[in-house]
Amino acid sequence: FRVRRTNVPEADPRGFYRQIGKGESHGLELEAVGALAPGLTTRAGYAWTQTEITRDSLGTTGRELPNAPRHKANVWIRYRFAGSTVRGLMIAGGVVYEGDRFTSRDNVIAAPAYTRFDASSSWPLPGRRLTLGLVAENDDDERTDDVTSFVSFHAFAGTEYQIAVDGYEGESGLVTLSWSFTPRPEGI
Repeated sequence: FRVRRTNVPEADPRGFYRQIGKGESHGLELEAVGALAPGLTTRAGYAWTQTEITRDSLGTTGRELPNAPRHKANVWIRYRFAGSTVRGLMIAGGVVYEGDRFTSRDNVIAAPAYTRFDASSSWPLPGRRLTLGLVAENDDDERTDDVTSFVSFHAFAGTEYQIAVDGYEGESGLVTLSWSFTPRPEGI
């Protein structure tokens, strides 16, 4: 692939965005998907990306675009139950790797590479047009800040909610609870 963009946004430490005049990225993406057994599938992907600032008023032309890791990879395995009382229940687990990347256009500070272990599950409720889903992301980086959270909210259909979760020995992650509703076909 080859992508050319103008006015590339870059986050400013003060909470604003600045624009990089022009940037370019090129690379290679590979993905493999396969069925290992009835109900059991796997998916693996890899991306190699090289970026460059091709025009910038702050003199950073020729440097790498911020927050663009050179290497990204993931492997997922998923199982969907076919029988019994949990028919349709899907559980999945995966590993996501993202290489180090520069945090700004000056290419002075690089954020370190990380590996994340994720899990997800969904279940179509029997006799209903409603599917409940849960995704848990865990950053395995031991330098993660120890944060305690509490969440209370009113849930509304069609909305995705993300909840930060504290983990074992100060590890943290992200849990997403979602549901989808299949509308009744017209005329029924």
